Amino acid sequence: MSASRIPPRTMSASACAPETAQGTHLFKIDGYSLCRGLGVGKSIQSATFRVGGHDWCVYFYPDGLREDSKDYVSVFVELKTENAEARALYHVRVVDQAWPPPPFTWPVPSQYEALVFNSADDYNCCSGYTHFMRRTELQPYVLEDTLILECNLAVIELKDAQEADVKVNFEAQAPPSELVHNLSSLLEATEGSDVSFTVKEEIFPAHKVILAMRSPVFRVKFYGPMRDESSRSITVEDMQPAVFRGLLHFIYTDSLPPLDYLDDDEYEEMARHLRWPQIGTPWKG
Repeated sequence: MSASRIPPRTMSASACAPETAQGTHLFKIDGYSLCRGLGVGKSIQSATFRVGGHDWCVYFYPDGLREDSKDYVSVFVELKTENAEARALYHVRVVDQAWPPPPFTWPVPSQYEALVFNSADDYNCCSGYTHFMRRTELQPYVLEDTLILECNLAVIELKDAQEADVKVNFEAQAPPSELVHNLSSLLEATEGSDVSFTVKEEIFPAHKVILAMRSPVFRVKFYGPMRDESSRSITVEDMQPAVFRGLLHFIYTDSLPPLDYLDDDEYEEMARHLRWPQIGTPWKG
């Protein structure tokens, strides 16, 4: 009796990669002061814009969506294409018109969960933020009675798998660095801040360890032998808020912000304070 033979084995591979269409819509609200008092549950609607083959719009509720959010503004994104379904990520932020933010970049995919929008379903046709921002916190972003919202959308479409040459690589690879993005996010957020600066009645939250890491002046102030550990509020003298905001941007991102909004005196003041190793400022702790 002959020994059984192992049949030949075939090897094939395919790959499936979702396609993402990204878009940004700026919703400019002129005469913002006239919109306040519109009433709870009443909204202002942006123009329809198109991303990923679908129509979308932004709804802004200046007095909140519900009674429990009447001290806040609410913002929602809605799929407007009729009888359509779309899987998407979204992010809405207020534009600082005095200090334009860096272009929006999506965090790593694991930090965001895509939502399924269905325009035929009243419950799933939209999504957003009921407690987007307190109305009192929104006022510094209003310039000449104008408020600008920035809506970022990423529409995800799954594609059929295609035959591919798949190579398995077991070599460990470091993920792309997100250090600058993470530090930029800290600059725009107040979470974890342990010191604040008052510059001509404008308040800037910050983080001592980052300031000390980037500036010998701040290192001595916060961690030197004469430090005052109880000091959490510092008044900055002889400096314009726009200049101080630029200094913080440089400290956190190692890059200069757009300087078009500075006048000649502010530009020279900015340059003077950025000279190493003297980056820092006079204060009253």
